[in-house]
Amino acid sequence: MNRTLLFLVFLAILFNACDKGEFEPKSIGDYPDTLVVNYYPGQSNLFDDCIYPHKVVALNLHIDSAIAYQWIDNYSTQPVRYISYEGNYDLQVTYSNTIDTLHFSILSCNPRVYAPTSFTPNGDFKNDEWFPVWNYIESMHWEIRTEDGIKIFETDDKYEKWDGSLLNGISAPAGYYMYYINYTTLTETNVILTGHIELLR
Repeated sequence: MNRTLLFLVFLAILFNACDKGEFEPKSIGDYPDTLVVNYYPGQSNLFDDCIYPHKVVALNLHIDSAIAYQWIDNYSTQPVRYISYEGNYDLQVTYSNTIDTLHFSILSCNPRVYAPTSFTPNGDFKNDEWFPVWNYIESMHWEIRTEDGIKIFETDDKYEKWDGSLLNGISAPAGYYMYYINYTTLTETNVILTGHIELLR
C-alpha cells in the first residue's frame, strides 16, 4: 500500500543561498543557526511559525520502523535534508509492508506590508476604515497627513485603524491624503513606505 502525507513548513529565505541552490552542510554543526525539525509518525504539521533569515531548516525524518529512504529528486537516501529556500520536497519512505510519500511545502515568510489606495468611511460597514495590511513584522508606526503635510492621525499600534476622522473627531472631507509607514521586520530592519490614499464619501 502506498500512502501520501502532506506537511506545511514555513521558513525565512536564506538570502545568500536563494539564487545559488541549497546550502548543504555536512552536519548540523556546520551551520550554527540551523533549525532542526523532527518528524514523528502521526504528525499533521511539522512547523508552523516563522524563523529568522540566515537560518537553515534541517528536516530530520528518521523513522524507527523505516527500512529505506529516497528523496524523489535524488537529493539523497538519508532521512535528513537541509533546506534554505522555498519549494516542494518529497520523501519516499519504505517500510516492510508499505511505502509512504511525505510531501513538504516550504514557504518563505518575508515581511509584507500593503497600503490600500482608497476607502469609504460612510457608515455602511464596508471599507469604512483604512489600515496597512501586514505580515511577519515586529512593530509599526504610521501616520496620516493632509496634502499640506498636516498630521491628522498617528499610532504605534500595528492593529489600529483610521476611521477617516481628524484629530478633533470631525470627519475628514473627501479627497487625497498621505500615509507614512515606518515598520521594523523580525530581523530588526527598518523600512519606510509613503503614498497616497483617496478618501471617498
